[in-house]
Amino acid sequence: MVNFNHLSPEASALAMLPSMERLARLKMERWIGYTRANQALSKLQMLLSDEPGKLRPQNLLIVGASNNGKTMIAEKFHRMHPQQISDDGEHEVIPVLMMQMPAEATVNRFYTALLMKLGTPVGFHSRNNRHEILALQLMRAVGVRMLIIDEVHNLLGATANRQRELLNVLRFIGNELRIPIVCLGIRDAYLAIRSDDQLENRFHPLLLPRWELGEDFARLMASIKGRLISNR
Repeated sequence: MVNFNHLSPEASALAMLPSMERLARLKMERWIGYTRANQALSKLQMLLSDEPGKLRPQNLLIVGASNNGKTMIAEKFHRMHPQQISDDGEHEVIPVLMMQMPAEATVNRFYTALLMKLGTPVGFHSRNNRHEILALQLMRAVGVRMLIIDEVHNLLGATANRQRELLNVLRFIGNELRIPIVCLGIRDAYLAIRSDDQLENRFHPLLLPRWELGEDFARLMASIKGRLISNR
């Protein structure tokens, strides 16, 4: 019998599982709370906990290279504030709504993606103002307190006019619902937000630097090593 005393109790329990179960665990996503990621979560929590209905709520722009953990941070925060049923049991409550900026970004596609995340699929050919009214009504109805938009740099693929329209939509939603908006993207996302003076003043950038040698990197490698040992 193999001795696993050198492992933590959790890793030891995993190491004793059947091979197929260990392989399945290996493929599972893991959250590693390194310093900058925890700072981002704290900032998101602060925005969500801020006084509701504030006239000019603060917004956040999380910027980082591709595959550097932006979406993982947002999804972690999203899981911390899951969809639930209202106290009266009449409807769902979605405190944090997370969506992705469409690859071919237009106002119509944006509102369609937003409505689909709200559980209300609609046709792409409906009028923009109808989508807008429905989206705002539903977001109020389900108590959305924060909107997270991933891949916001996708809007740079649109024409200049469409970019302005989409940026106006972000500003309008924030003003109308008085909720914080969090955008995620690569460096180009910052350039997109900076193109609108009013949005630039409202979006505070938070940079996720690339991994470098140091305490956080050592913790990451130790975590990976532990996973490899437990799956031998």
